Amino acid sequence: MWNINKIKILNKDNLVLLLKKIFNFFEKSGHARAINRLMRQGLYEEAEVLVIDLKERELIKLEQIKRTKLYYNPLEHYIILAFSPFMSINFEK
Repeated sequence: MWNINKIKILNKDNLVLLLKKIFNFFEKSGHARAINRLMRQGLYEEAEVLVIDLKERELIKLEQIKRTKLYYNPLEHYIILAFSPFMSINFEK
């Protein structure tokens, strides 16, 4: 029973989301390292361009999150979290 619930939790959508978060983490850390190296070498203009690019990417991600939150239903989210190990509820009916 417990193994079946673990498999239900690790569905394709959750794995894709996890992989995206891992990719974003390493992308941000790579940008930070590149900015650090450029600053050490005295290339301040290039480092500033990278900082601005990173800020623009974050703003785009925030806009995407704002758009998806318009369709967010907290009742659906919390009920699924509360009862997911025991039952599945279909809200699309």
